[in-house]
Amino acid sequence: MLVDETNVDVYYQVEPPIRDHDHCLLMHKVRELCSIFSSKNPKLVVFERSLQRPIAQIRRDMEVDGFRPEQLLHFVHAEEAITMRNGLAAISLRQCSLSGTPQPDSWAEAVRRQIGGFPAVVRPLRHHCAHSVGFIRNENEFKNWFRFQRNSSVHRNEHYVVQEYVDDGHEFNAVCSSADGILGCISAIETHRSVLECIQNQQPYALEYLSANQTRDIFPGLESFCIQVIKSIFPTSYLGLIFIRGYYKDHNEIFFLGFGLEPDSETARLLYALPQSNPWEVLALTAQLGPQREDTSAIDNNYHLVINFPSAEGVLIHQTNILRREKATCECLGKAPRVLK
Repeated sequence: MLVDETNVDVYYQVEPPIRDHDHCLLMHKVRELCSIFSSKNPKLVVFERSLQRPIAQIRRDMEVDGFRPEQLLHFVHAEEAITMRNGLAAISLRQCSLSGTPQPDSWAEAVRRQIGGFPAVVRPLRHHCAHSVGFIRNENEFKNWFRFQRNSSVHRNEHYVVQEYVDDGHEFNAVCSSADGILGCISAIETHRSVLECIQNQQPYALEYLSANQTRDIFPGLESFCIQVIKSIFPTSYLGLIFIRGYYKDHNEIFFLGFGLEPDSETARLLYALPQSNPWEVLALTAQLGPQREDTSAIDNNYHLVINFPSAEGVLIHQTNILRREKATCECLGKAPRVLK
């Protein structure tokens, strides 16, 4: 809860009692605090995805500014986020929706007709995870993806989306605010495989963190792209952070993939914290105060990059930073054999 510039109550790592999956005790405390500070126009800032919906309900019940439950549908339900366009069709990847009992032959024809064929990415709209997403190179792989996984969880779904595959493009996740624009960006070094594809194939992948100025230098046009997305999706009164995912080829070819209200991985959380030596939660709180005057003395010109080596079980077994540019300082993230200077 953010009451004013000097009074902040923060709950970290809240562990609910057994079977209290709705965080009832925590929500009761939040309602109590909202009632106490009702005259000070408090704001509720959420750092965990599992708390977004119950806090949105409290905002509605207690008349607190911020997202209501119906607005959060675009963030917490995959099918809403995929089908919702709001003027973003021109900058989104081509895709088609498939529903019902899998029919690989007829569905392959629909993919050719609506998104131009293969390669493509297939994912269920519900109950999906990293291993239920298929990166399909050709029509035979598309048919086999349905035929040879009938006993997996993916076939408990009845709705799927097929999206065009982006080759030779940088996968990015930009952190922005409606008041200050782009604040930083995490970009994948690999341009011919997505991060998720590398994880599935147990291949190492590298992510670099770029400050706002570095993003403008390396990815020209990305900031204006993010501002366009923000204006298309979010109300002008929204002051929180926005995490925009997409693919960057050049300043004329930037594609929107999705968005969220928090980092999508622990690696992203740690990378966002490296440059300013503060967790991303601090940025989220600062964004609630509106436009901030840029502190030129605090601008980070160092280069930060992390390499992950996923194991077969999906557990990170090694993580380190490497030096890319001269006179750049690399900070160590996770376990590494040494710090490179």
